[in-house]
Amino acid sequence: TLIGILEKLERFVYAKAAALTVISRGMAERIRSRGVPEQKIRLVPNFVDTEDFHPLPRDNDFSRRHGLNDLFVVSYAGNMGKPQGLDTLIAAAQLLREEKGIHFLMMGDGSEREELIARAHRLELPNMTFLTYQPYSVMPQAYASSDASFVSQARGTSNDGIPSKVYRIMACARPVIACTDEGSDLARLVMDTGGGFVIRPDDAEALARAIGDACNDRDAWSQRGESAKNAMMQEYSRSSVSRRYHELILELTGNDS
Repeated sequence: TLIGILEKLERFVYAKAAALTVISRGMAERIRSRGVPEQKIRLVPNFVDTEDFHPLPRDNDFSRRHGLNDLFVVSYAGNMGKPQGLDTLIAAAQLLREEKGIHFLMMGDGSEREELIARAHRLELPNMTFLTYQPYSVMPQAYASSDASFVSQARGTSNDGIPSKVYRIMACARPVIACTDEGSDLARLVMDTGGGFVIRPDDAEALARAIGDACNDRDAWSQRGESAKNAMMQEYSRSSVSRRYHELILELTGNDS
């Protein structure tokens, strides 16, 4: 009964609204499937504050403190739970354990953190470091210390949208290795910007190959980071997204000044 009431409220709002903004194409498709006219749906993505998140030197306080300067670092930052599917990253680390120059940095907390640490310990992985959540102010340095950032969505969870950290990673000119369902909003963002690589969930062998290829061709991989940063500056900065809202409001009010 409660769900039925809320669905009626949803339909009422959709009918009365002059426009509906969505933050991804997948969300637009779901709204469209509920009978909302195409002309009402406007895609306005989330933004990244490019003043807080921007490229920094690879050699910085964070990288020196954790001994990362001479390594090819694949980092993960965020919640460590079932929806993130981080077992795939552990499996890739096991496959790459003999590659002395590749290291995995895990930052965050969550329901699966202790099990992930225990699994890495059981496998005696020398190429993996776990840290707790890092302060917001430290994250630009943490991203700068990484050669690639891993962002994952367990199979079947990609309808949740795009993790906001992706925009921050890209704004720091770091490419993203996205482990997500094919055709998801996350996959589309990475492919459209040229800012990384997309791997299917649970495919640890493909993930290990992608990381190995990136390590062996660092110049090309770095260029993906530059492509990501340029896309963030042009389409996803605070000023760019604010301008879209501004133009939408002017359109809806009939104000062309």
